[in-house]
Amino acid sequence: MDMPKFLVFIPYQCTPLCRRCKKFIPGRHTANKKNCPKGGNKKKKFTPLAPVNKNFKNIDDMLKYALYDYIPQRYLRRASFEQIDLDRRIIDFKDGRRYATAWAAKAIGRTLSAMDLSDTVIVCIPASCELTNRRRYKRFSTALCQMCGAINGYDYVQVFGKREKVHVTHSHEVAESTDNVHIDDNFFRGRKVLVIDDICTTCRTADNFIERLQIAGADVRMALFLAKTKQMKRRTPKYN
Repeated sequence: MDMPKFLVFIPYQCTPLCRRCKKFIPGRHTANKKNCPKGGNKKKKFTPLAPVNKNFKNIDDMLKYALYDYIPQRYLRRASFEQIDLDRRIIDFKDGRRYATAWAAKAIGRTLSAMDLSDTVIVCIPASCELTNRRRYKRFSTALCQMCGAINGYDYVQVFGKREKVHVTHSHEVAESTDNVHIDDNFFRGRKVLVIDDICTTCRTADNFIERLQIAGADVRMALFLAKTKQMKRRTPKYN
């Protein structure tokens, strides 16, 4: 079969490219092994959270871990189909889409499956306003805590008003202050806490929220992010 001269962009699930050999394969993306010289599309074996990882950071004696890389919108033309699909899922999670909420809860739940969280409170770093925070994290927190057997701390962190967004892009917004957040000191005092956020860009929002939890008496053990913004190098043209 001849390679078509022009290919129209197709969603990731139907892309006629093999993830292993990167060649055009007629039919669905999950092609048969006989069409691929490297054995077709095989699922990668899942590995639980381990301290040795490229996304691992140990800052101030606290584990900070990101599951995926997030590519800014201006660099997406360099990204693969897999990365474009991943960025779309992350943004849909921030918008509160149900499928993306279930996907994020399952991904983080599998990562934490090897841990005993029966006495640990899982709390999400609140969004910029109460409506966005409820739409993004209410179902997510409930589903994740049921998977992990952890204590849901969503109802004990409340957002009032709307805080200023410091960094705004075409794809997502970052608000680095947590002044409009009320934390229940009586609930968090003396408890183990695991903090979760969607995208880590500068980590200032997470640091500010963790500091407030520690002031309230919580023992914050870990910060887990769905994705971290990948720093891309700008390509400068070379002139003779």
